[in-house]
Amino acid sequence: MEKNVAVVPGNAFGESGEGFIRCAYAVSMDKLREAAERIIEFVSEL
Repeated sequence: MEKNVAVVPGNAFGESGEGFIRCAYAVSMDKLREAAERIIEFVSEL
């Protein structure tokens, strides 16, 4: 199920991030769209 999108657990940034993920989005819109599509695929395969 690997989709080659890096994310960080939200709780790495404090208790309020528990249950969330954090993503960096300092890239082009095309790369953001591709990453979002890969995340959607990953979640749909769960």
